[in-house]
Amino acid sequence: MFAFENYRIRNFNLPLLLTVTALSILGYTVLQSAVVHDADGPSTVREQLLGFLLSFILMLALTLVDYHFWLKLHWLIWLFMIGILALCFTGLGETWNGATRWLHIPGLGSFQPSEFAKVCLILFFAWFFGHFREKLNKPSVVFPSLALFAIPAVLIFMEPDLSTTLTFALIFIVLIFVAGISWKWIGGLSLSVLPVIGFLVWDSLQDNPRILKRYMLNRILGYLNPDNVEYSSLNNQQAKAAMAIASGKLNGKGLFNASFDSV
Repeated sequence: MFAFENYRIRNFNLPLLLTVTALSILGYTVLQSAVVHDADGPSTVREQLLGFLLSFILMLALTLVDYHFWLKLHWLIWLFMIGILALCFTGLGETWNGATRWLHIPGLGSFQPSEFAKVCLILFFAWFFGHFREKLNKPSVVFPSLALFAIPAVLIFMEPDLSTTLTFALIFIVLIFVAGISWKWIGGLSLSVLPVIGFLVWDSLQDNPRILKRYMLNRILGYLNPDNVEYSSLNNQQAKAAMAIASGKLNGKGLFNASFDSV
């Protein structure tokens, strides 16, 4: 079932494993430096370390499994994606700053189901577009694929999480484009999206917007107008990132640096 007998150690991508491990260790070290003087810094570091170790073990285990095995579970993967996103709207969901995007696992901390949903989306539509590749450009395949994508996308948007919804949509667009959808479909769907965008902008400008909240539109406008004082609070993270790069340059200010000029 797992196709262990077909596994060949010579096919193991050791450079990729070492690269991912090195990046994870670097990220962990930088995180330690960033929270070293925070009151909850030690707990944050412990959670990240535990997550890294569990993920590393899971990664090694998954490399031994033929990916065709997972594609056989396509509908279970899709249902798992919907289920884990729906849990955010039950009593299990955690709400921070008005958004319910997290689930809490005792002893492991909180995580965002939408991150798992991205992987599930890729696995499911890898099967879907592969299975229907001969009929990919027929309405009987395109419209059901849009519906199957829209359900989890709407759940993420309702959390609310606009940025992840856009990322989710981009992943789907890349998948269906790589699968070989016709340019006629791409052009038609692009034109059909324009009036939807216009309606969302109009709705967000109303006193009581029903879909796209005012703060969501402000974030988009803040991104498009980074020098506008009106949106300075929304661009605080980007401004600090630019400040850190400009002041630290290639060498940085040093790890575990708590000086006043270290961003």
